Amino acid sequence: MDTRKFNSKRLKQSAADEFYGLCLGVLADGFINQAEVGFLTEWLISRIHHIDDPLIKQVYIQLEYIQRQGLNEKSESALLRLLLDFTGVSSPEPETTVPSSIPLCDPIPTLVFPGSTFCFTGKFDFGTRSECQKAVAILGSSFINDVTRNVDILVIGSQVNSDWLRESYGRKILKAMEYKQKFGHIAIISESHWLDSMNFS
Repeated sequence: MDTRKFNSKRLKQSAADEFYGLCLGVLADGFINQAEVGFLTEWLISRIHHIDDPLIKQVYIQLEYIQRQGLNEKSESALLRLLLDFTGVSSPEPETTVPSSIPLCDPIPTLVFPGSTFCFTGKFDFGTRSECQKAVAILGSSFINDVTRNVDILVIGSQVNSDWLRESYGRKILKAMEYKQKFGHIAIISESHWLDSMNFS
């Protein structure tokens, strides 16, 4: 085992878990003040080289913006929503729609089934993952179980919850986000859009 890679991975997970806990503490009273913004910003600055989570980096960008422009009602509300989405505090129970923190493609892409490679993650109203795979195969698509550069479309099941980042299926979503940032071609869509495209809804 490459101990350097192991230690790097452990540091990244430890930093992400610690930041998650800090966010829960900040959200405890339902308000965010300038001192808390400063604290979170400084904490992230000192550890950003240990963090490759795209969602935490989004929080960092928002915090830096508030540090430059100052905290007001609008920016506080935006940061609260972002932190609530990140921690799952706002809706800990399973939802019928994909949580807003998941970066679904916008605008919603038109799906072409023949020749496309699908990957499915999360729990689906449509059925089991195997049943989802069979459905796209009938339409001329292929499918694989893990997110790689060969995936064209990642479909996220409707029965995910706001704490998806800490669920096993969250790793596929994060990997798709990373590949999308690097290579641009992976579409991240909701189950409802997938069903609409197949005229099954």
